[in-house]
Amino acid sequence: MRRYRVIIVMVVALLALTCADIFETDVQYYRQIYFNGGFQLTGKYPVESRQAKKISCYKFFYDGEGRLFRVDFSRKGRLDSDPVFQIARIIVYYPSEGCQELYFGNKHGYAAKNWDNVYRWRICYDEQGFPVSRTNYNLGGELMEDKYGVVCYLWDTDSAGRRVRSRRMNLQNERIVDKKGIYEICWQYDIHGNPTEMRCYGEDGNLVVITDGFAVAKVKYDDDGKPVESSYYDENEELTEDKLFGIAFNRVFYDECGYWIESRYYGVDGQLKGTLQDGACIYKCKRNSCGDIIETSMYDADGNLKASDSLGYAICRDKYDNRERLVERSYHDVDGNYKINKECGFAYYTCRYNWQGNLVKQEFYDADGILTNNHQGVAIIEFYYSLFGEKQKVKRFDENRELISEYP
Repeated sequence: MRRYRVIIVMVVALLALTCADIFETDVQYYRQIYFNGGFQLTGKYPVESRQAKKISCYKFFYDGEGRLFRVDFSRKGRLDSDPVFQIARIIVYYPSEGCQELYFGNKHGYAAKNWDNVYRWRICYDEQGFPVSRTNYNLGGELMEDKYGVVCYLWDTDSAGRRVRSRRMNLQNERIVDKKGIYEICWQYDIHGNPTEMRCYGEDGNLVVITDGFAVAKVKYDDDGKPVESSYYDENEELTEDKLFGIAFNRVFYDECGYWIESRYYGVDGQLKGTLQDGACIYKCKRNSCGDIIETSMYDADGNLKASDSLGYAICRDKYDNRERLVERSYHDVDGNYKINKECGFAYYTCRYNWQGNLVKQEFYDADGILTNNHQGVAIIEFYYSLFGEKQKVKRFDENRELISEYP
């Protein structure tokens, strides 16, 4: 019986991911997406349909009742992997009153794990339509833990339906402390509904410093609702430095389309401070007309280009083909010359694709343009697919083009 239930769930997921166009009645485009305080998938910065075919954006589909049932990440009109969430499609399914399920898919239309490492979310609502829980499931429709070790999140909401309290549950339906050290989270919002404060608590009900190095995080927004400053505080609510970047607060800047273009990091003394990994105080990026990042660069407190302390390069550049597929990523020193990425062991790599748009070959090169092994001892990777776009085989070669591994 359990086997048939699993099959039914998988069929439903497949139909949802592949046949959603049948139900299309209204389509809207946005440059960015986020989950609001009520855990509703929301778009920001609308785009006209003509422009949407020329840029990278999110495509929202609504049914005849005005309910969202699908979101695609579109790159020049083609389904592709979102550079932030690493998925291409979200299907919204309404199995019953007061319940909503989100399925996640890749650019080939197949089910895929989301950024929390689960295949499906079930969100339940109370009689007012406010969210009260989110539960994680695997591809077979069985309960599963996310990357934080949590199976279900239970929420309390305010009068506006925004989440103000979150508790964590395990497979035995018991409250737990997650892998970040969080037993409970509480949020506060501004008059526009933007979350301005997140407070983390332990089992004793007191503020607790989590693995990220803070107990309280605060956010400020601009008039358009974009976060422009984030700051971190310890259990005594004193400004502290986080463990991810080693900074106390940061300020973020955007272009006219709402895309990130610059970040500045500061210490508890209010002075620019280099991050733990790179030692850089300022990060900037450039984008192409589609909104894709084509260059990121790092700077010191005086605004001079700075090579990363751990990675060795100061600039990373991406090149795309006319279908907006990445064809080359390269690393450069402050003088603009190629520089070996210390973490990977190469200065640049190239990508080739087949007629289906699948990546079929990657090659790695040193600063002189000579084929070289990366830190895994691989210089060339070849990918083989079925006619349906399913990856079937991977071959790896060294810098002498000799086969070193093949699987399956």
